Amino acid sequence: ASKGALISYAKCLALELAPRLIRVNCICPAMVATDLILKGGLTMEDFGAAQLQYPLKRYGTPEDVAYLAVYLLSDASAWMTGSCVDLTGGANEL
Repeated sequence: ASKGALISYAKCLALELAPRLIRVNCICPAMVATDLILKGGLTMEDFGAAQLQYPLKRYGTPEDVAYLAVYLLSDASAWMTGSCVDLTGGANEL
């Protein structure tokens, strides 16, 4: 519910701020491999097996998310606002 609320809020903000040429977009990542995953009690074996469930056979990395953020901040996305980009490694469910 909170993710849906944030996405809806971003879409409303995009419409409200468009006249000021301020763009608002969402990045909706699936699992991203960070140290927090292993500190949460997940073993390396379970970690490896879980990654194989994704079509690209791996979790995302912080760099994967950063590359999308750089794109959204650049002029290359100048005509993009009110969008939510699913960054999921091909997975259909978040």
